[in-house]
Amino acid sequence: MKKTIRFTWLIVFTLLASCVLAQTKTDSLMLIQFKQALEQLKQGSYRDAADAFTGLINGGFQDKEIYLHRGTAYYHLKEYQKALADFDEAGRQRIASADLFELRGNTKAFLGDFQSALPDLEKAVQMNARRTETFVNLGNIKFRNENYREAIVNYDKALANGAADAMIFYNRGQARMMMKDYAAAEADFNKALELDSNNLMALESRSEVRYQLKNWQGCADDIGKLIATGRSDTGLYQRLGSAKFELKDYRAAADALNRVLNSRGAPDKEVYRMLGISRAQLNQCAEAIRPLETAVSMGLANKEVFTQLGLCQFNEKIYPAAIENLSRAINAGESAPAVYLARGKAFAFQQDAERARPDLEKAIQSGVNDAEAFRMLAEISLAKNDSQTALNYYNQYISLSPADARAFAGRARCRADAPGWQGSPV
Repeated sequence: MKKTIRFTWLIVFTLLASCVLAQTKTDSLMLIQFKQALEQLKQGSYRDAADAFTGLINGGFQDKEIYLHRGTAYYHLKEYQKALADFDEAGRQRIASADLFELRGNTKAFLGDFQSALPDLEKAVQMNARRTETFVNLGNIKFRNENYREAIVNYDKALANGAADAMIFYNRGQARMMMKDYAAAEADFNKALELDSNNLMALESRSEVRYQLKNWQGCADDIGKLIATGRSDTGLYQRLGSAKFELKDYRAAADALNRVLNSRGAPDKEVYRMLGISRAQLNQCAEAIRPLETAVSMGLANKEVFTQLGLCQFNEKIYPAAIENLSRAINAGESAPAVYLARGKAFAFQQDAERARPDLEKAIQSGVNDAEAFRMLAEISLAKNDSQTALNYYNQYISLSPADARAFAGRARCRADAPGWQGSPV
């Protein structure tokens, strides 16, 4: 009986020893596999590493950092949902390393969960995390939160890491543009385009800062490139029209601004102002009047608008409206002789000699050499029985327009009425 019991215990002991040895071998094999997976992760074989870590987890391998390692592999494979699940599990294992906060923060940022990413990334940086994407994502989050100064600081750090990425320069340029540091923003957009000539966002943003810097030619050139890619949005054409207007390329300005008017939406008064003035400068007065009138009706009290509108109305023989708008221009500080000349003539055509005379005289005294003005002043003076003044004006008129028989008849009458006239030839 005792022999039987001893034999039974021997068998049990042998079996237990075999199990222990087998488990030891299994653990040793898993440890080897774990080290191989870590090496694969280090070498950048992320898919092999992820699969190896998964096999170890399913096999019951115990290491509290295994989820951090597999999450890292998924992170580099851009499988961010899987990576986040592993990083969260690593956090539950009480891992609190810079790597965990940095990778989890970046993963959340790439998944669009920016506000949740922010504390992880800030904590990682406090623990001396230095990945380029960490600074980029922090910069992007700060930008979204309208903290442009801190966004720039983080973009600076990303670039200091040696990253030559067009989008980092573009993002920093956007932050600088929001801070109205247009010259620095333009430099960033230049660099972005140098690194990626097809970066249309950088090209459009550069056109905007060049507009703010009053670099009209540069702005127009950039917009021309955008239009060549098929862009046709209203804002682009409005900016192009403005730049061409400032360059005094009135035909191109009118073409661009007409596109704005023909598109949907309500253009602002500046569009009407620039279009009207462009048409006026092209001597297209009939086409200029309506946009200029619209600008005025929208509340634009601008002496240049009043001047161009009044002159165009005068050229189109709309004399009462011309008088009104030229008067507005003069009251707003306009003093150009051409304005007084046009208003004086308009008064004369409206048979208002009393108000025509001072305007015409002011224009002539300012150096205007206009035959019709001399004739009008001669006729007004003659009607007032001021024969000597009329004679002077007729003489100046005839010197400019010697083929008008009525002028000779008027001059003869002046001479006849002038004191001491002795019947000298006309």
